[in-house]
Amino acid sequence: MPLPKPTELETRQRFWTHVERREGSECLMWTGALLVSGYGQFKIRVGKTIRAHRYVWKVLYNLPLEDGEDLRHTCGVRICMNVAHMYTEPHGKSLLQKGWSNERSA
Repeated sequence: MPLPKPTELETRQRFWTHVERREGSECLMWTGALLVSGYGQFKIRVGKTIRAHRYVWKVLYNLPLEDGEDLRHTCGVRICMNVAHMYTEPHGKSLLQKGWSNERSA
């Protein structure tokens, strides 16, 4: 028999168990699984994962993220979950302007 699907509240509560505030920083750091790219990864349910910062932006705060838009960090920390440190821009814009992404993992 399959496991019951977690409720939205249970999923949100589980998400926040993987976030911590580090002393001297306004960043809320992801402590869960990481992708090779350095971004956090969160399993919403069996077979469904999402980048952790996108989960915060789209699901927890219900902010728009259109097709063709990237979600970037003003702090430059890919594992930061602080929505105040995030903004959207057209896909690939920063790579073209900077020649490459300068965001770092921590």
